[in-house]
Amino acid sequence: MTTPSRPEPGDTLPSGLASPLEKLVYLYVRERDGATVYDLRDALDVPQLRLYPTLATLAKRGLVERQGDAVWLPDRGPSAAGGRRRARAVAQGR
Repeated sequence: MTTPSRPEPGDTLPSGLASPLEKLVYLYVRERDGATVYDLRDALDVPQLRLYPTLATLAKRGLVERQGDAVWLPDRGPSAAGGRRRARAVAQGR
């Protein structure tokens, strides 16, 4: 499993992040080295239906990649941790 990298002093957010929710989602995915829509919903306390357009916007801008409900940063690829979270979510019927 890949250990999530911590931002170094001076790390900046990509310029394509427009809304506070986009920033929160991006940071969560970056810090967790991938996530699922269910992880984001639970951790950020954001309705699932509100996450889908945000993720679509981030993906369109090339800031995240998605496969099903899994989300990751383009330079990291889907992580083993993200795969386990997805498997757990499927097993729980989400």
